[in-house]
Amino acid sequence: MIAFQSWSFGSLCIPKLELGNEKKLELGNERPGYKRREKVKTVYSASNLSLVSIFQNVLEEHGIKCWIKNQYLSAGMGEIPPIECWPQLCVADDVYQEAKRIVEEALVVKVSSPWKCDSCGEELEGQFTECWKCGTSRTLSEP
Repeated sequence: MIAFQSWSFGSLCIPKLELGNEKKLELGNERPGYKRREKVKTVYSASNLSLVSIFQNVLEEHGIKCWIKNQYLSAGMGEIPPIECWPQLCVADDVYQEAKRIVEEALVVKVSSPWKCDSCGEELEGQFTECWKCGTSRTLSEP
């Protein structure tokens, strides 16, 4: 007996094929480390997949499992409202607060004060870590 069922994970529907008493064959990509019906939340979304990927790397660097939803949905723009096609960075509900804090910290623009090169005396703007004139690196004692 062949029976078809499906289960949903957010907006993703993954069909299952059951063949009598045999093993269940699952089609589609399951996300490792997540339960099938685990509650998830979107921690970051942007129109640019590259930006969402950067924040995915930041969260994974902090040991938070995450994935990108709507990664390939941009092809549906026009039929679907554009903002609904934006890639979304999702995390499990139990780590949402920590992930949101990390993303918000990463979004803060850090402005550094100007500094003077120890080697040649050149005045440099705060965002530079090396002197453009002589190539000397900024020392840690510089503000």
